[in-house]
Formats: sequence, C-alpha cells, structure tokens
Amino acid sequence: NFRNDFVLAKRLFEEASDAISLDVKKLCFNGDMNELTKTMNAQPAILTVSVIAFQVYMQEIGVKPRFLAGHSLGEYSALVCAGALSFQDAVTLVRERGILMQNADPQQQGTMAAVTQLSLQTLQEICSKVSTEDFPAGVACMNSEQQHVISGHRQAVERVIKMAEEKGAAYTYLNVSAPFHSSMIRSASEQFQTVLHRYSFRDAAWPIISNVTARPYSSGNSISEHLKQHMTMPVRWTESMHYLLLHGVTEVI
Repeated sequence: NFRNDFVLAKRLFEEASDAISLDVKKLCFNGDMNELTKTMNAQPAILTVSVIAFQVYMQEIGVKPRFLAGHSLGEYSALVCAGALSFQDAVTLVRERGILMQNADPQQQGTMAAVTQLSLQTLQEICSKVSTEDFPAGVACMNSEQQHVISGHRQAVERVIKMAEEKGAAYTYLNVSAPFHSSMIRSASEQFQTVLHRYSFRDAAWPIISNVTARPYSSGNSISEHLKQHMTMPVRWTESMHYLLLHGVTEVI
C-alpha cells in the first residue's frame, strides 16, 4: 500500500496535485470512475502512480536498469524516471496532452479494440481495405506477435473487427475516451507541437526506447521530435521488446 506506507508517495501525489490544481490521490482512490477514465484525468494519474512505483522500487530494491521503456503514455513515465523530464513538468504536460486528445473527438466517434489470434500483416491488410479519410481505422499498438490494438472511427473499427472475426480473430473493445494513436486525433497532435516547445528535455540517465522507432532516443534534443509523432503513430512494443532481447536484457520489471 505505497500511497500510505512511503513518504515519497505522499510527496509525489501532493506535487502532482499542486501542478495541475487537481487532487490526484483522491481521484485515483476515491474518485468517480467516469471522471478517472477521462484521458485528461487518467494521463496525469497514471503517470503519477507509475513514477511512484519506480521510485519506491529504487528506494527499496535499488537495482539500476540498463534500459527504460514505457507503453504509450508510459513513455512519459520512462522519461521522468530516467531524468530526461522533471516530474512536475511531466504532470502538466500530460494533463495538457490529455485535454487536447479529449477535445479532438468531442462526439466520441472513435474507439479502440484489442485483436488477438490474427497476424499483424493480415490485420493491416484489413485496415487498409476498410479505412478512408473520413472513417479511418489502423493498427495503433503492436503488443505481441498475436495481439494488436486497432483505433479509429467506430464504424470503421466495427467493419475491421467483422472481417477479422471471419478469419478467426477474437477481439475486446477498450474502455477509452478517444481513439489514441490514430489519425482522428491529428488536430490534437498538431496543437501539442506548440505545447512541447514550452518544455525542456535533458539527456537521460539510461537509454529510453521510443515507441515511434523502437530504438533508444539519441539525445535529449531528439525527445521533443519523437513526442510530436507519438500521439498518432503506432506503439511498436513488440519491436521494442525484441530490441531489448537482442541487447542482452533478460529481466523486465
């Protein structure tokens, strides 16, 4: 129960709350689920809990990592944990990011779904057949060899799922408030580029794997450029894990 047992957890919850004028601890543990799952709230909440977990681990165990990687929003947590971005800056940054993403699909026409038992190539081919400019659908996350997430307009995603089912796939809709990592939030991505200019990034203490390239950032100067693409580009998680394996990583926490 790290929220009560560790002083640093209490401190970070307070710092996060002060940064965005929102009681993050109350939201996480006593808040309304509908409010918590709004991406403008979920993003700073997830980042705060993730950073607390890492800092508690370092305090109690202290084994330094060789690499850091974070899935989707988790990349921002990795940036904080590696010292490339301050915690306070990260909380305010993802709060702004969440607001932009929330506003990009105000009528909630988008959705996301996890698809299993189908190859990436087959799923991409189906998305290409279905997707149009007005009704886009595409692969948003490559999570494993047999599990991928699709994102886009609800009508297009439903068509992709129907065609995928005919090829033996299974699926699960995700409880999200916007179609992340899709062209439907391109307007948010463009606005976010202006937001990023207000923040500074430093060289990381450990290599951080970028979701966009599945390779480590080359320097602190390259982080902003990658994050500009991060919102609409797919999460290349499977490739990221393969990269770590090729570089001798055998244990992941």
